[in-house]
Amino acid sequence: MLASLRVRRPDDYVVGLNSKLDQYSGTHLVMLDIDSLDASLESVLSEVGGILLKSGRGFHFIGNAVIEGQKAWETLMR
Repeated sequence: MLASLRVRRPDDYVVGLNSKLDQYSGTHLVMLDIDSLDASLESVLSEVGGILLKSGRGFHFIGNAVIEGQKAWETLMR
């Protein structure tokens, strides 16, 4: 991706995902980095709905519901 953007020395950069869907509004997705996974957490995540990815360093969850408003997103993340 970085090479296609013609970034010089793309090995010096990383690409990250942001939960915010639009820079002008407060719509978000639930995104979590998880070090370890147990059955109770997996059960809660299945209720939220989304995809759980495993990387070499842990797990990453991306929810499939759009959260409207910054305050609602902050409340949910707590």
